[in-house]
Amino acid sequence: MEELLEKINELSEDMKSSTKRLDEKSICLFLSTLGCWSVNIGWVQLFAVAVVLFFLIDHVVDGKYNKKSFKARISEIEKANNKLDAEEPKKNEVAGALHRYCTKQLGFKQLVKTNYRYVVSSIFYSTSIVMFLDKI
Repeated sequence: MEELLEKINELSEDMKSSTKRLDEKSICLFLSTLGCWSVNIGWVQLFAVAVVLFFLIDHVVDGKYNKKSFKARISEIEKANNKLDAEEPKKNEVAGALHRYCTKQLGFKQLVKTNYRYVVSSIFYSTSIVMFLDKI
């Protein structure tokens, strides 16, 4: 049971660091997209937008993360908890901790709440791509 609680703690910390990483990179995305507007040639703008996307993905997903999605990791913990040979109150403790620290952090509503800067920057980026494509 302690092992599962440790996995929950690790997952929760990974979720927090992922949120922080996205938030830190949101200003870079916004400013880089603004820089793409300064180019007057359509195909060069699209190339610049592609480079910005490449750099964003490279920086956000920099290899310091678990390869499995958060949902897959939550599912693994739930399965391990169900297989656990322990009393029901102990299983409920693990399930409660998983819900409090991990499950509640998932979803679009939570993404907007915790990473609103990133959401706004992504909307600006997407709108810019549409505008650049419209120019060509």
